[in-house]
Amino acid sequence: MRLARWCAGQPSCIRARVSAQGGDFFDALPAADIYVLSWILHDWDDAASARILSGIAAATAPATHLVIIEMITPPGDEPTKLVSDAVAQVVLTDGRV
Repeated sequence: MRLARWCAGQPSCIRARVSAQGGDFFDALPAADIYVLSWILHDWDDAASARILSGIAAATAPATHLVIIEMITPPGDEPTKLVSDAVAQVVLTDGRV
């Protein structure tokens, strides 16, 4: 888990406030101040993405933050790395764009 390695390398004042939690998106999630979904939702269809986000919503308090990190396809038809990666995902796997 990359976050766990990152946390271990930080000063004690950061380590005291940040922890990495493993788990399953589709099970009950622990309460947290912030949830970070980095390159997660693009791998799931709309129904599964809604289940992931609903699970987070069920675990949150009013002050909880959600950070979603995904690449967005730019408008137009110019080739980009994102588009070529998406095509490769579909061709090489059963991935969804």
